[in-house]
Amino acid sequence: VACAMASGLLARLTDVLAGTGLRLQSVQPQLQVAFNAWRHRLPAGHAWFVSVDDQSLSAVHLERGHWDRVHYARVAGDWTTELDRLRARSRAGLAADTTERLYVDAPPALRSDSSRLYGTDVEWLVEDAARTAAVHSLTQLNRVSA
Repeated sequence: VACAMASGLLARLTDVLAGTGLRLQSVQPQLQVAFNAWRHRLPAGHAWFVSVDDQSLSAVHLERGHWDRVHYARVAGDWTTELDRLRARSRAGLAADTTERLYVDAPPALRSDSSRLYGTDVEWLVEDAARTAAVHSLTQLNRVSA
């Protein structure tokens, strides 16, 4: 996965860390960070992994456990509309008797507005409170850094 970031942001990160004696080890897209946090819960077959924040929806299609498509959309407000589009596209490419599950990672505040998305093809990725807090903190830190 390739992504772009402002060169000024990378320079600023390097400058901030230089004063601490720390080195920047990596900068990763938010989708990659979220995927790595949840990969242990994803199936080896066909599925979508979806990561949502307050401004974007990123998704990766898994085929036999490997990425074969990436989808990204900027969202303003109702991210569930974009998820519905992704669901429709997913269904259109499948045989009539087949469905693909969508594994959705979204902050709790965004999940609360999405009750209409509960269904047999959507699984909300929710961990115990301690792990959720740690993953959320790491993800937030990475989102600020990326």
